[in-house]
Amino acid sequence: MNDNALMLKYSVYGAVSRAAADLCDYVDFPGIFREFLVPESADKRRAEFTTLRKRIAQLLGSWSDVKMTDDDTRRLAIQVLVTMMQFEEEDLAVRLVACRNLRFLIDSWDFRPETQMPATLIDACIKACLSLLTSLDEVENRMLVLNLLSVIVERIGSERVLPFVPMILQRIPELWVVSSKAGSSDISCYSFQSGILCLLNVLVDVSKGTDSSLQSFVCPMIAYATSMEQEAHVYLLDDALPLWHGLLCHAQVLTLDLKNLIPGLIEMLEITSENLRVVLKLLECYVVFQVPDFLTVNIYIMFLWLIFVCVELWESICWKDCEYDG
Repeated sequence: MNDNALMLKYSVYGAVSRAAADLCDYVDFPGIFREFLVPESADKRRAEFTTLRKRIAQLLGSWSDVKMTDDDTRRLAIQVLVTMMQFEEEDLAVRLVACRNLRFLIDSWDFRPETQMPATLIDACIKACLSLLTSLDEVENRMLVLNLLSVIVERIGSERVLPFVPMILQRIPELWVVSSKAGSSDISCYSFQSGILCLLNVLVDVSKGTDSSLQSFVCPMIAYATSMEQEAHVYLLDDALPLWHGLLCHAQVLTLDLKNLIPGLIEMLEITSENLRVVLKLLECYVVFQVPDFLTVNIYIMFLWLIFVCVELWESICWKDCEYDG
């Protein structure tokens, strides 16, 4: 294929990608995909097909909600994009475009994980994401992969993704250390750490806190993200609090790691007001685990109920003041 033919095909694929909603009634995309796009995406021998594979990945993402509703076509499309991602000798731009458009295929209203993503494909997809993370330096690109991992875990469901959770958790501490070394006051690094906390929140919910090693490295992250003395709490607090609550909800016993977080909780009670509701929920979890000697269960329940009533009243007054000012 000469350069002119390649550029023509590249332009046609780009136009078809952008006009997917307008061409869906006139183009047999599943047929074109199987007859032309699959062989072209698998051709690694010709260097000129590198740019074409990027267009193919964009095509699959653009047509995912338009004309890719049958299970066989969507499963094959996911397999093509996962293959692009996991091939380490592939151009990095192609792998990133495949990652971005794979999310469109999975995070779709008609995605059916039971029939469109078998266990072997889940395994290959997660391994491809973890492999791609090691090849990236830019925070924005790493966030792209972390978001895809979160979507995979959420959409596939706890029962089917549970065997792969340890594989993901094994890489989290390394990613956290890398993000910390990149720049302690860099906002982009805080964004990456926020993405890690969001992914951990999903993993904790899926695994129900059954992984024994989870608390040992997650609790120090929570302590760092919720410390009022750290600049990081400005960017990470909203993501760390739900993770903290998830750990407590799924914990069987109150471990030393969870107990070590209590001083930070008391500090937040004294300082913060924006997250008071979540902080009170954390306090409730701790008291349920181990009621203090100076409180009986009944007094505690009345005390907590009273606090919630006060919070509701305070919010109602603030809302009325806003309406009055408006």
